[in-house]
Amino acid sequence: LADGDTPAAGEQFKAALTHDPDNAGLILEYVRFLLQNQNLQEANQQLQHCLRKHPDTLEAHKILANLYMSTMGESFTDDQPQLKETLEKGIHHFEEVLRIDPKDADSLFSLGRIYLKTHRYEQSEAYLRRYLQDNPSAMDGNYYITVVYMELGKYEQALETVQLLQVERPDSLQIRMLKAEILQKLERYAQAEEIFQHALSLQPNDPDFYGNYARLLLQQKKNSDAAALLEQAKSRGAATADLLSLLGQIYRLQFTYDKAIANLKEAVVQEPGDADIRYQLAMTYSQMGDTAKAIQVLQALVKDSAAAAGSAAAPNSRQRRLFLLNLAFLYVDAREYKNALETLQRFQKDYPG
Repeated sequence: LADGDTPAAGEQFKAALTHDPDNAGLILEYVRFLLQNQNLQEANQQLQHCLRKHPDTLEAHKILANLYMSTMGESFTDDQPQLKETLEKGIHHFEEVLRIDPKDADSLFSLGRIYLKTHRYEQSEAYLRRYLQDNPSAMDGNYYITVVYMELGKYEQALETVQLLQVERPDSLQIRMLKAEILQKLERYAQAEEIFQHALSLQPNDPDFYGNYARLLLQQKKNSDAAALLEQAKSRGAATADLLSLLGQIYRLQFTYDKAIANLKEAVVQEPGDADIRYQLAMTYSQMGDTAKAIQVLQALVKDSAAAAGSAAAPNSRQRRLFLLNLAFLYVDAREYKNALETLQRFQKDYPG
């Protein structure tokens, strides 16, 4: 290895294992060599052999657990059947590590994070709590347990842990935004607003800050303030299709239909493939009494959703049902009963349940 002769090193490892095939230390050295050379299959086989002979080899369990998780990548979820077996094997080996060493920080943290990503929040909380017992100021642990508390609706606990994060990273906007979300859940709106105002003073062109702040204002029924905020985003060139759609919906609530239509149309130009924005445009036409234009938009949505069926970009089943039902209702309003009947029959055929 020192001479850089990788093939020769591999042959030497194999020769050594021929003489002493059950030596745990030698197997682990060989496994590290195999992993460095991306021979994952052979590494897995060697680790399995090691554990059959020495089931309490902590390092073998650790390497196997991380090997299984690394093959899944960062974006895994619990609704991917092809990954379920690999996921459960990774979990098993992390738990084996904890059987041997109940305070192993890496395994406690890894299980907390895995259970969070697979929506098993109570289990995630339990492992993260154990991790934080010996690492109370750990940024990673406090961040993930804050997210877990949010998912469980434990907002007071989430506020406590996010404040620990702030002590470590007082200037982090990400942590401030998380705190604002928690304060919003606790209905401490004034404090949440202060955070958004400060964030926008630092980053006045961030669309996410505008959107989240506007939704906070809407939650308090401050529709005019939310509209003014989103108009400010437009004036600064920070208005995304999502913000324009939200602004259009606010104007619709205020019965200011010309502004509602103008903003929704602009949103459609930015994101022509976004079915929800086009649906909001149709509902605005319908509410203002322009049934013909509402029908035209929904006809196109129904057509597009049928053409895209089965593709990754297809609207989901619930969206398509919504399009068909509202189109049928609009045909009734327009006294186009034949079209209404055909649309409902299509609905019945596509969704017999």
